[in-house]
Amino acid sequence: MKRELRQENICLNCGSVVTGRYCSECGQENREPRESFGELLYHFFSDFTHFDSKFFTTIKDLVIHPGFLTKEYLSGKRIRYLHPIRMYIFISFLFFISLGLLNKDRFSNIANNNVGAPHNTKVLQSLRHSVDSLKLSGNPADSTAIRTLQYQILFLETQGEKNMKFEQFDSIQQTLPPSERPGGIEGFIINRFARGKAQYGTQYAQILFEKFMHDIPKAMFFLLPLFALFLKWFYRKGHYYSDHAIFSLHFHSLAFLLMLVTFLLDKVFHVRFFESYIVLIIFIYLVSALRNVYKRSLVRSFFKAVWISILYSFSILIVLAIVGTIVFATL
Repeated sequence: MKRELRQENICLNCGSVVTGRYCSECGQENREPRESFGELLYHFFSDFTHFDSKFFTTIKDLVIHPGFLTKEYLSGKRIRYLHPIRMYIFISFLFFISLGLLNKDRFSNIANNNVGAPHNTKVLQSLRHSVDSLKLSGNPADSTAIRTLQYQILFLETQGEKNMKFEQFDSIQQTLPPSERPGGIEGFIINRFARGKAQYGTQYAQILFEKFMHDIPKAMFFLLPLFALFLKWFYRKGHYYSDHAIFSLHFHSLAFLLMLVTFLLDKVFHVRFFESYIVLIIFIYLVSALRNVYKRSLVRSFFKAVWISILYSFSILIVLAIVGTIVFATL
């Protein structure tokens, strides 16, 4: 939809002299800034279909041709495709949102089933009997077992109670001699769990999970460059670190896309076939992408993919453990 050009030859956007329809400096069309409602609708659908065509072209080549998008980007062919960063943010956003929503129902059902549930009287009686028996034996070595049983009794007695007090846990610890009170990591975990249960009740596990899922995308911005660093380690010649970063963005976009489809198939259609093979599929994709981008033999690409996967898997476990610890300690 073309409109009449402005009489003035000064670009409204950058102030440069315009010699034709478009500014040679910034590319803006030299026309009147006011638009009709019909023109607004035209630009909306034009931009949407432009993004739509780019998106599906990018996704098609990402899935069908491993490593192709990385090669195209590094060779300068970029207009037809979404930028790697934009694609990663879009796909990872959908993945983590869907993952959080799908698992939120599971935690909600567990919490709702616990709220107002009658205490298991037989279990409580059995635990109390065990505590009494151990106390009567008078064996100092049984103090740890007694403490553990007392915590189990307290958890059962306060199950589903929102206003359970942290002081109840503290009172149990005070009954023990200082040498037998939990300390170090054990004491930290017990105290944090007691405070969390006192504050959030049966919703504590769900809130922990939601906070954990909220922080994982932030951790990925550390894992993405780390994966690129592993690539740099195994492919030291002929590529800049930024080249490996582009590969990392494309590979993670593909991994999140496949996992997203797998989760949706399971949730909506109850198809769980791909769940058993998703890791293998992603690994095969990695081997193929490495071979196509870095031009190594299939055997060398396979073994490099194995070592990269091992290193990266350990890195993921460490980062997730750190994130989980931070969430648990600060919630």
